[in-house]
Amino acid sequence: MKLPKKIISVITPLSLLTLLSSTASADKFVMKDGTTINGSIISETLDSYKLRAEVSRNVYGEKTILKSKLSEIIKSDPSIKAFKKLTSILPTRDLMSAKDYEEIINSQVQPFIKEYPKSSHLNDAKEILNTLKNESLTIKSGGVKLEGKLHTADQVEANKYDVQATIVYLRFTNFAKKKQYRAALTTLQQLEAGYPDTIQCRKAQKAALAILPRYESKLQKLHDNVDTLIEKRKRALEGMAPGDKTRTEKIFAYEEMKYQKLLDQATANRKNNKWLPINSYFKQPIENNLKMVQNEMKRLNTKSENPTMDVGKLYRDTHTALGNGDYPTAKEHFDKFKRTRPPEQLINELQPKLEDAKFAMEEAARLEKEKQALAKKKAAEEKARLAKEKREASKNKGKKKKGAKEAIRDKQNLEKRLSQ
Repeated sequence: MKLPKKIISVITPLSLLTLLSSTASADKFVMKDGTTINGSIISETLDSYKLRAEVSRNVYGEKTILKSKLSEIIKSDPSIKAFKKLTSILPTRDLMSAKDYEEIINSQVQPFIKEYPKSSHLNDAKEILNTLKNESLTIKSGGVKLEGKLHTADQVEANKYDVQATIVYLRFTNFAKKKQYRAALTTLQQLEAGYPDTIQCRKAQKAALAILPRYESKLQKLHDNVDTLIEKRKRALEGMAPGDKTRTEKIFAYEEMKYQKLLDQATANRKNNKWLPINSYFKQPIENNLKMVQNEMKRLNTKSENPTMDVGKLYRDTHTALGNGDYPTAKEHFDKFKRTRPPEQLINELQPKLEDAKFAMEEAARLEKEKQALAKKKAAEEKARLAKEKREASKNKGKKKKGAKEAIRDKQNLEKRLSQ
């Protein structure tokens, strides 16, 4: 870049080091004639400032200004550039752990607040901090953030099936975005095993149809290059000194042993993991996955078009009925839910709750039966008491009536005797 002579005359070794520096931290010097200079003070005398000043666009040099010609200095806010880094924190991403929140708080937000206590963005930073703390508290208590929405622990519990299906689906999409195709396809297998008829599963299956050709291309390149890599490694070893060769061979042997162990584990668990781990020096696993790509493309072309089922509603209805203490309804929904082949974990969580609800229902029925029996007994006792009182009252009434007759007869006899 060719600079004007006037600019060259004020450039020193110091200013050359900062030739393309940013003006983000520069102060604004307002002169009495209305002109402004962006820069920072290098040194000061009784009547002047020496500045590192912007002398033309993105070009800096030293400049001296007289204090008598200066109207004011508008100090820059160095926190502005630092705050820009905080603006990308919110909204937070899905599936963040409490540890992730703590990392952001401790490494970004709190240092900003401590370093710039007088920043014009201090309140904004504090709002970000409060948001992070509140979200972190929800996560710590068992909540989760999915598709931009924060779910409390109670909301997760009430809708656990759909929440878990969404979590697995988001893991699938994250792997796919990172082009970690085997991990994505393995995650799809988990989704199909536990949440086979969900919308999340269908979306992942359709996305997999786009992933599979890319994975196939990647695998084919690896397959075509295996022999070349083995030959290169062989030649490299042959060109090494004996000691270096021995050490390197041990490293290769150790790495192959680790891979073989991983491969053996995957092979033994083919039901849950059809995609074998890949190593650039092993053809057979690559060939296995290439064959699996073709099989999966055929299968998913049909499977991805199957209708979905709102299994999450069956789970929610079961959960709601249990909360209401309605065992018969809960059992009905649970049986339907169980037939959809959900994750065993959810079955194991619901089963004891159903047993508790059944026990509570039977106990309530027993107590109600005892209550009714007691009420019936009391009613019978009360009826007997009233009958007894009635009999006694009737008896007493008869006695009173007989006594009255006798009194009349005695009176008549007395009157008769007196008249004689």
